[in-house]
Amino acid sequence: MYLFGVKFKFNLNVFVFLVMCQMDFISGMIKDFGESCDWSGSGLETSHKSHEIKPVYLRCSQGTIKWKYPRGALRIVLRQGTSGKDFHGCLRVAPQFSGARIYLEGHRRLHEIYAPDDGKARDRLRCFDSHQGQIALYVQADLPSEGATSLGEKRMALFSYDLEFSRDDGEEECRPCTDEELITSYCTSDIVYHANMLQLRDQPQLSFTEINIKFKNILRQSLLTSELPIENAISQSYNEEMPKSNSWSFGPDKMLPMEANTTNVYISDKCQVRIGYEDFVFMINNRLGYNIIKCAPRYQQWVDLVRNNEVYKHCILSV
Repeated sequence: MYLFGVKFKFNLNVFVFLVMCQMDFISGMIKDFGESCDWSGSGLETSHKSHEIKPVYLRCSQGTIKWKYPRGALRIVLRQGTSGKDFHGCLRVAPQFSGARIYLEGHRRLHEIYAPDDGKARDRLRCFDSHQGQIALYVQADLPSEGATSLGEKRMALFSYDLEFSRDDGEEECRPCTDEELITSYCTSDIVYHANMLQLRDQPQLSFTEINIKFKNILRQSLLTSELPIENAISQSYNEEMPKSNSWSFGPDKMLPMEANTTNVYISDKCQVRIGYEDFVFMINNRLGYNIIKCAPRYQQWVDLVRNNEVYKHCILSV
């Protein structure tokens, strides 16, 4: 046989060996994407002057990265399961995050998405979109300050991530949900309120509009409120800095007393929401500690939809 124009005598043993090597390589790539959702490690495992880039492969929808004493860099590749579908992702750094910066890998360069001195609220969600079903984050360790030892500066890069599949039609997140999306959203939301709006407050530093609502009924709840995904490592860190009370709303600059049966929900500030005095059905997913609106039809629209769609049996609809 010929290889690159040179004649070689075919050897079955060599051929089998090459095939096995290729299979091992492919198998190794697959194994790199483990089932773990979290990663924890220490820069002390590398040499003091190391510029090593450590690869991390995760394929969960949610997880936490905890890197003590950062040195060198991490390259974290995220996938949403094994489907290969594109997704929209966000991360939220912990209050004690220090010693590193986070970049998103682009086509030709790295894009900074978090730095301690970037002038943005620390608890802001930093969001991104995948390309061909995955994204890569670079967590680059800062150089220790002059005269400081790595052990003396208790530095730790700690953040959580959350991934959601992108809408197939690519429409804006502010688009009203279709009837089918309303049914799906209702059945998959963490909590669904029958409520009305009390007030709006723009949170430009968080890229959100905060809506204070008064709920008349909880139509659906996938978990007990105290067990909602807000209790992840990052949200817990922020909550530990706040008084233990269910009757307060915590903004980035102040605390406001809240009435009974009221709560805050959030929507992108791109949506330019205006206050409405009708009743609504707020379908909520908790994302990294924020109650994000998935869909919010008028209550009467929801009542009509439930009455006219008995064919949907995959969850119990209520009004």
